[in-house]
Amino acid sequence: MEDEILEILKKLPGLNCKQCGYNSCEELAGRIAKGLAKFEDCVVIKAGKKVILKIDDKEVPLGKFVQNFMKNVTLGMISSLKEVELKPGSTIELRFKVGEDDLR
Repeated sequence: MEDEILEILKKLPGLNCKQCGYNSCEELAGRIAKGLAKFEDCVVIKAGKKVILKIDDKEVPLGKFVQNFMKNVTLGMISSLKEVELKPGSTIELRFKVGEDDLR
């Protein structure tokens, strides 16, 4: 059972946000292993991956609210740019390096 919980835990975001109703992702993993919960009980998994944020190639799990916020702010900025045409199915990629001045 312990190995099964560890395998399930690897598939959860590890935020321990408690929005699923459990105190930690580990507790949710234990409930999933016992058949008392589902992966979809995790709000981050339930939100899907409409927006993907990576920092140093490590994906940061995002809930539905944060995904929508980031998407809408980005679309708002892009829509004001000249010579940019967005259409359904367009993929937007934004990358930048953090400088020392950015962390002050």
